[in-house]
Amino acid sequence: MSLAMNMKKSGLSGILLCAMLFLFGAVSHATPLDDALKSNDETSFSGIIMEVHNDYLVVSERKILLVNEKRNGRAYTTLIMDLNGKPQSFQSLAVGNRIFVKGFLAREGNSERRKFIAREIYLLPKKYNRRNIEENTMLNSPSSPW
Repeated sequence: MSLAMNMKKSGLSGILLCAMLFLFGAVSHATPLDDALKSNDETSFSGIIMEVHNDYLVVSERKILLVNEKRNGRAYTTLIMDLNGKPQSFQSLAVGNRIFVKGFLAREGNSERRKFIAREIYLLPKKYNRRNIEENTMLNSPSSPW
């Protein structure tokens, strides 16, 4: 094979390799949890559960992502508690329940849309109002670290 043909093949291979690296490198595989772990921008709100799914809730028309995964031997889980801080089961989350959610707004990949990642969920009594929430020091303190 001539030197010119080898250079053309090498050049073409190089261009294809660069294009593939660019395309695959441009696609970020960061998850909302990745973004939440980098953030200290905690936010919270209360509302009524409208839908319950295995990995998310719909609360007052907002989609709330639940976390339950292990990474590098460490567990990351959305905590579900009553107002005394006592752990509650996932089954305690039911349509119609009033809850208070602490978490983070996080991006998924390169998307500009932000998703709410729940760190802690507190089950509230039905008659619990905004004033009760404002007076509750546990609800108004930062959530525990991941």
